[in-house]
Amino acid sequence: MPPTGKITGRQLCHRRASHSWRLFHGESSEALAHATFDQDTAWLLFTKGIDVGTARQKLGIVGDERLGSMILQMVAVMA
Repeated sequence: MPPTGKITGRQLCHRRASHSWRLFHGESSEALAHATFDQDTAWLLFTKGIDVGTARQKLGIVGDERLGSMILQMVAVMA
């Protein structure tokens, strides 16, 4: 099961579907990892405004550490 996390004030969940990952609103009670950090950290990380090491210091992970830390690789593209 993929990580869930609180991102920009909302609970989001990534779930594995057939051959891809899907993003859902809400939290999964079956999650193997929960990753959380504040909204400012999320915004800066996802737009490359801070480095992964700085974001990692503010990241809280419950459960599978490897799985939860995958959120540090997420990038958002704004148009």
